[in-house]
Amino acid sequence: MASPLLEIRKITNPETPRDARVLAIRGFAEALDWTPSYEFEGTFGVGSAADHLIVEHGLDYSAVITFLRAPSRASDLSLAQMRSLLAISYNNLVEWHVFVSEVDIRRVNNLSLGFDDEEADQTFQMRESDFVSRLSPSEISKLRGSSELSRRVQACDDAVIQVLERWKGLLKADYPECTNQSPSTLFNAIIFVRGCEDRRLANAGTGQRLLLDIVAQLQGDTIDIGTALAECLSKTDVSKGLGQFINLDDLAVFRSFDRSTANNLFRDFYTPRDAAYDLNFALLSKHALSRIYERYVAIFKTDDAATTSQASLFPPVPEQVLPQRSGAVYTPQFIAGFFGRFIRENTTPRTFRSLRSIDPACGSGIFLPTLLELQCNPLAPGTTAASIKEVFGITEGIDRDANAVAATTLSLTLLHLVATESLPDVLPIRRSDAVGDALSGTIAKGRYGAMLSNPPYVKLDHLVAAEKALYEEYLGDDFTGRSDAYLAFVKLSIDAVAPNGFVCLVLPQTFLTARNARFLRRRISSEFDVRCLVDLSAVDVFEGVGAYCVLLVVQKKTVPKIAGEDAQLAQASDFVGGVLQACIDRRDVDTPYYRAFRTPQSYFERQDWAIVSPEFTALESKLARLPKLSDYLNSAQGFLTGADPVFLRSADLVPLGERSIYMYVWEDRDISRFGLKEKSDTLVLYPYEGDRLLDEHEIEERYPSTYSHLVANREVLTRRKRSSSTPWWKPERPRPPKVMKRPKIVVPHLFLTPRFALDISGVMAVSHTPFLTAKREDGEVDLLKWFVAVLNSSVASWYLRVFTPKFAKGYSRIEAATLRDVPVPDLNSVSAGDLKLAAILVDRLLAGKASEADAQDLDALIVRAYGITPMERSRILGLAG
Repeated sequence: MASPLLEIRKITNPETPRDARVLAIRGFAEALDWTPSYEFEGTFGVGSAADHLIVEHGLDYSAVITFLRAPSRASDLSLAQMRSLLAISYNNLVEWHVFVSEVDIRRVNNLSLGFDDEEADQTFQMRESDFVSRLSPSEISKLRGSSELSRRVQACDDAVIQVLERWKGLLKADYPECTNQSPSTLFNAIIFVRGCEDRRLANAGTGQRLLLDIVAQLQGDTIDIGTALAECLSKTDVSKGLGQFINLDDLAVFRSFDRSTANNLFRDFYTPRDAAYDLNFALLSKHALSRIYERYVAIFKTDDAATTSQASLFPPVPEQVLPQRSGAVYTPQFIAGFFGRFIRENTTPRTFRSLRSIDPACGSGIFLPTLLELQCNPLAPGTTAASIKEVFGITEGIDRDANAVAATTLSLTLLHLVATESLPDVLPIRRSDAVGDALSGTIAKGRYGAMLSNPPYVKLDHLVAAEKALYEEYLGDDFTGRSDAYLAFVKLSIDAVAPNGFVCLVLPQTFLTARNARFLRRRISSEFDVRCLVDLSAVDVFEGVGAYCVLLVVQKKTVPKIAGEDAQLAQASDFVGGVLQACIDRRDVDTPYYRAFRTPQSYFERQDWAIVSPEFTALESKLARLPKLSDYLNSAQGFLTGADPVFLRSADLVPLGERSIYMYVWEDRDISRFGLKEKSDTLVLYPYEGDRLLDEHEIEERYPSTYSHLVANREVLTRRKRSSSTPWWKPERPRPPKVMKRPKIVVPHLFLTPRFALDISGVMAVSHTPFLTAKREDGEVDLLKWFVAVLNSSVASWYLRVFTPKFAKGYSRIEAATLRDVPVPDLNSVSAGDLKLAAILVDRLLAGKASEADAQDLDALIVRAYGITPMERSRILGLAG
């Protein structure tokens, strides 16, 4: 391999042929341990700018490198020249731009330019002793992580979003009679026309602004917006008319558009008022356009206008809703990049560039453009204009949302234009329900080399009846349990992928252990190799939405019974790019923020999956052979009222004479290890007399204060979600006394470290929180004392931290179903003496008289009952510490 300094000299030499420069650029990136994303040629108004390379490290676009032809120097670039070239990195959503000449290196942060920040604009001489360190990925990573820079320029995606939101409001104010579809179509048209215009900017400079020129040439105080856009498109040498991409009827309301308003509108789509650089929609079409769209739709829904046949890139003026209701969330670029690069690194170049792919829930299409960028990379050997056109024709996207389909189509159309200098004849992107298409055979089984999707995380109860029936029909007889829409997309993906093909999914973390997903896990372990499983549940992947996810990559076996190479497992709490890059490189890593390691395919033959590191694999296998907690105890979920603000009352508001139909309530924070808070000030209506449920007439006659309270809240109670058999005044699911009013073990629903407490008297109630009761009433208290010790032990705590669904900030959520499967010591192997000693130690803990030594002795006793070795216990305790 040639030295990077020699490669720089080849690149910056004006006499070096184009093909040789491309090879030198590739060699330069490899020598410095950069991953070249893509390379392109163009001056962008600066004659000495020869070639540009976008590089990545750890799956992030880290920097744009511009090479200057000799004898030009980076230090000689004027401010105007800098702004022209920095627009490249700015429009690619990359902060750092590095200018490399034959004699010097200049590193500039485009969000800090012009603020006299020395850290944001540094120049170094090209010296053989240190130039590699100036250009290394580690050096750029330090710069990217700097918190000292004054980043006062608005980022490109934020600037575009602001333009759209501002003009959305202004247009609705000027045209109150128009539907929401009209401004949406207008934005769609402007972005498309601007993308067609900007593809020439690489070699034409940044001076010409066709839309503004056309506005200036048109006569009169008002103009026809559609006519102006169509004329502009014709001047970009595009062979097709605007009407082939945009529904011009939606622009009819703008046929008499104020000239000065049009001028201001179009100007904002060239240089937003709060941006420091011109927008370049040809560069944005790479990945930023999809990212902008996803950011926009992730927190909004459209009105009825969105159901028209002609969709828009950006949805109509929206009404805010919770994104998890529709399953629409912003998929970060690094996930799409990871999937694309993993597939590329695990296929031959020939297979990769002709891979047939599909996203059955494409949204804005962020997976498809990202994969296509890699497949069409001109730096990759074998990439030709013909191969690019071919792969666009076999890249499919499906979505039920017309706006999503339009967004994906427009993004891929502009990407095709930039890559080939021509518009595609047709793109296989369509509006449909992919699950229905799979059921009808429209999506053929075994057809695709790559299935990529972030499916909707929506409970089927939130779908209309017809959609729910469709999904359940597709899931088939193997499916049992509560329905979730994403399960149908998992089945669809593993059905449709071809032998040796890849399925890349973003899934809720609960997929690993949920009972309703077991049939899919069984099928994956039988027919696929799990290539990579990454737990990101400790990372806020979806920016506050509250969805805790894993990334799953599986490959269809050609011979089902033969397992392939080991799977790569990983977990991260921060620096996600690092762990994903380690997975691509198949490296074992262990840092305070993430770890990655390998495990055999046989691991996935078990009923539930969890990411267990190698040092605990033997321990987990040993525990799997033990009895389950459900062999000895019943598990249930606490009461459900359907209207807690009404049914839960402060004790001082309930007359003493009526408290017999209430129970005291302990909340999660009242539950400690072994014991409970001594007193609760909260009561819940529990309308039982003995084992008999009271009726409304009895409540009214005998408990008038309570009944008056219920009547005062009748409207709320009537409107709450409840079963048809639940009268308006009754809590939805109070749990009968034979279940609730018994000695029991309770545990918080959410926890950092599991803590189980014993309610010996059975006087307390819990809401939602799981609780455990003995299967038999004789000797139940002694049995519960043993199992509260078992569940609070270091072994059970480790197991629950590994196998319970994860939430943000380190919390886990425990369900009654999870508790049933907790492995416990075999009571037939526990001596009567150990049972008696455990009960004595638990009594001391409940009375607050136990010493630290007592607690340690109790844990050691339980660990021995589990059959755990001292070394295994030390590892568990070390992990807990």
